[in-house]
Amino acid sequence: MCAPPKSIYAQNWYEYLDFPQVSPIVYNSTLGGFPNVTLLPGAAAIGQGAGFTELLSSPSDIWHTWYTSYPAQLVPLVQWDNNSQPVALGTPNFYANTLPVVSAGADQTVECASHAGTTVTLDGSGSDPDGDPLTFEWWYDGNVIATTPLASFTFPKGSHTVTLKAMDDQCGMSSDDVIITVEDTQAPVITGVGADQAVECPDNPYDYFSTPSVSDVCDPNPVLAYSDVVTPLCGNTYSVTRTWTATDDDNNMSTEDQTITLIDTQAPVITPATAVSMWPPNHEYMTFGISTMVNAVNDQCHTSLDVNDVTIHSVWSDEVEDGMGRRCHHG
Repeated sequence: MCAPPKSIYAQNWYEYLDFPQVSPIVYNSTLGGFPNVTLLPGAAAIGQGAGFTELLSSPSDIWHTWYTSYPAQLVPLVQWDNNSQPVALGTPNFYANTLPVVSAGADQTVECASHAGTTVTLDGSGSDPDGDPLTFEWWYDGNVIATTPLASFTFPKGSHTVTLKAMDDQCGMSSDDVIITVEDTQAPVITGVGADQAVECPDNPYDYFSTPSVSDVCDPNPVLAYSDVVTPLCGNTYSVTRTWTATDDDNNMSTEDQTITLIDTQAPVITPATAVSMWPPNHEYMTFGISTMVNAVNDQCHTSLDVNDVTIHSVWSDEVEDGMGRRCHHG
């Protein structure tokens, strides 16, 4: 509520008295008193208190001031003298309330600090040229969020206009805006990606990838996706590189990689056939195929290997080549 006005709009009026007055003339704020004062539409007379008295001893030109109620604009009055003749208006005197001076501070751009946003310090100020006491209100989104020049408030991500209003006790009000911008420039964080590793065939490399998670300072629901790149190596071995990509709702991105390599360090296993008999001796060459000497071939990594993949690495004999051979003597 505003205080009673102390600096208000005033209108001087001129009264001419053409006869001596030896008894007091009493003026009061009611329109029925002397002199007869008629207000124009929109004016409201409040006078100079309940009443005042002047004693005139000779004809005089007298200035009197009648006030219009604050905060209406200056409203002219029409006056009559004691002979019911209109009197010219005097020069208006303006005793107006001066509005406060207010500043909401400089615009601010801040980094998003949480899913709720960022707590920002609102640093406003205000003064009143008339020395009137001031009250303050910070307005945001149709609500008062603080009532002191220095205040704090948590703003969500985005651009926000905040208004600081300063009011004096005459209901004079000034305002100023500040723009608070909360932005998100930080990429999401991927955690839980393990180290690269090698696994032995016949294990499946895809079974060894990590199961990471993602978090973001501002976005409560960042998206985590991955893609795989397969690189062939020797034989049936290969490596798989998985790249995880995390994206928040401002398209800030981060990536993490993990590579699993399939290796083969185990030799194939040859299952030989049973002993091949060359009996009875007949001094003739005999031909032996691989299938005669090998029953099966197995490999953990190369499952398609068979006896046809076996080659003779070397041949060894306990007999002299092109010799007579050993004879058995029977007694």
